[in-house]
Amino acid sequence: MRAVTKAERDAVHQVLDEFFHLEADGWHNDRCDAEIAAYQAGEPEREVKAANEKNRLTRHREERAALFKVVTEAGEHLPWNVPMADLRTAAARISGGGKAPPAPSSPPLPATAPATPATATQYPGTRTQDPPPTTQSPEAKGEQGAAGPAPGVTPTAAGAACLALRRAGVPDCNTSHPRLLALLAQGVTPVELAGGGQSLAEGKRKFAYVLATVEGRRRDAAAIGTLPPSAPRANRQQALEDSNRAVGDAWADAHTTPEDSNAAR
Repeated sequence: MRAVTKAERDAVHQVLDEFFHLEADGWHNDRCDAEIAAYQAGEPEREVKAANEKNRLTRHREERAALFKVVTEAGEHLPWNVPMADLRTAAARISGGGKAPPAPSSPPLPATAPATPATATQYPGTRTQDPPPTTQSPEAKGEQGAAGPAPGVTPTAAGAACLALRRAGVPDCNTSHPRLLALLAQGVTPVELAGGGQSLAEGKRKFAYVLATVEGRRRDAAAIGTLPPSAPRANRQQALEDSNRAVGDAWADAHTTPEDSNAAR
């Protein structure tokens, strides 16, 4: 207890005498003993609950990995933190409108002891939206994504655009990006998007930056199309000669007398 002084030791003895009683294995307090016993009695239930939660998270991650595989093979790439409902919808659409592919099988849940409410409430984990771990570099991911969709699968317009962008060196594509969908609806082609990516320096080949560049070029082209035709450029040599001639005529008029005029006649 680190009771060094006599006053500190007297205080410790006073607390022990008032709230504790001495037994063979040490000092005891009835309330403390009851709380410790209740905690130890609930240990098996906590172990079962932890095992159930671990299996639930394992099934969730396996299903998420399988759905991401279906979407990626179709040439689409969703954000890593896309909600599970949106991921299932995308996988079902790519699979032909049917149900999403089932998650891989996992070991059965351990049985819960009778009359135990330990598994009645499940709490979501804080990392359920994490993608499967990977050791690939960003460059390797870009090359793998640029390989194209699986045989027999026709990519969507957004998927084709992202394939073209990845081949142009823009790896961080998002097929559900609002600006990308708006540009495609306005008639922008994957070739035009890829050209916008290739025209930028390597350090600026970011997905959002490429979209903004292509959109700006479209806007500039539309503005140029409404300008009036430019006037023909003047001949600078002719303009200089006309100016010199006018100056000479003015000087001659200013220095010519009536007698010079009569003599010239």
